[in-house]
Amino acid sequence: ADKAAAALLAESRADATALDDKAACAEAVAALSKNRKNVARDAADSSPKTQPHVKRAKTAQAAEEAIDAALVVLDGGKARVSGEAKVAAAAIAARLCAPRDMR
Repeated sequence: ADKAAAALLAESRADATALDDKAACAEAVAALSKNRKNVARDAADSSPKTQPHVKRAKTAQAAEEAIDAALVVLDGGKARVSGEAKVAAAAIAARLCAPRDMR
C-alpha cells in the first residue's frame, strides 16, 4: 500500500494542472480545513503509529505553516514555506495521498 501511495504522490507532484480543477481544489480546502488540527498533529507526530518511515516535522507550528501554504495554493495563490514546514508539507502529502484520506 505504501508503494502504491508513493506512486500516486509522485504522479500528483508531476501534474500541476490538477490545481486547475476548481471543484477539486474547493473540496480539498474544505477537507483540509475540517481536519486541520488532526493533520497538523500527525505531521508533527514524534511517535507515529503508522508509516513511521515518513519523516515528520519537529513542531506543530511548522505543520500549521505548511497547511496555511497549502490552503493559499489551493485557492490559486503562491506560497513559500520554511525548512521545517517543508518537512511537514512532505509528511502531509505522503499521508494524504489516497482519496479515502480526503473524506
